[in-house]
Amino acid sequence: MKMDADLFDFLMKLAITAVTTAFDLLFNGAAT
Repeated sequence: MKMDADLFDFLMKLAITAVTTAFDLLFNGAAT
């Protein structure tokens, strides 16, 4: 099930990117 592992890795990277972006926008908005 290598495909599932690749998909999971992709989703994890996507989630981390989304959370990082959300925190960045949140803190930038709060600082301004």
